[in-house]
Amino acid sequence: MQKKRLFFVFFLIFPLIVGLACSFTGKDPEPTQTPVVITAPATEETTEVVTEAATEEETAPVVTGEFQDLMMLDNGVWFQDGASVFASFFFRNPNGDLVFEDVGYSVYLYDANGDEIGNDYSNIHWIFPGQTFGIVFNLYLDDENALVDSVSVDWEYDS
Repeated sequence: MQKKRLFFVFFLIFPLIVGLACSFTGKDPEPTQTPVVITAPATEETTEVVTEAATEEETAPVVTGEFQDLMMLDNGVWFQDGASVFASFFFRNPNGDLVFEDVGYSVYLYDANGDEIGNDYSNIHWIFPGQTFGIVFNLYLDDENALVDSVSVDWEYDS
């Protein structure tokens, strides 16, 4: 019984000891250089430069009582790797008091001639007020040599 307990403790502690031993290299750390502060000579004339950082602010949903349709944002991405096509896009609910239910979306893949070479369909159960919802899918083409030129997305929902 004692041997089993020691055996268990050995396998519990051994990885910790090995991990500590591997982290110590025995070398002294490299000396760090002290930073040198360079100051410009003072001038009598000073100008104030104001810069604004470009930030994307999240807009809060507005409760206006008016119905606003579900929006697909412009930052969708797609690329093709052989017979596999990866695409992602975002839906946004701009309403402050409306939940979109059972949103069905269809993704269509087109070649350079505008002929449809593939499609996919799926559902989103809910998109809540002010929510941005990302969709990612991977579609496999029947023809491995087909080249996708464009992707379009259509959607419908229960109102």
